Amino acid sequence: MLALLYEEMSDRNLAEVISHYMGKDYAVVFNDIYKVSSREIPDSNLVDKIKQHLLVYGYQNWLEDN
Repeated sequence: MLALLYEEMSDRNLAEVISHYMGKDYAVVFNDIYKVSSREIPDSNLVDKIKQHLLVYGYQNWLEDN
């Protein structure tokens, strides 16, 4: 999910959303985001599966609003 949303949100906003959703410490999530951004391209099949799942919940509408 981080790899998918990383392209659409700032690091800080993404860390805030994910930390709130997962109940994790903001600093831990922020470090996870840096790990994701420093790696090579993630498995595109996995990212696509996550995207397809989020589309059911209005992901495309959210993209268009931003």
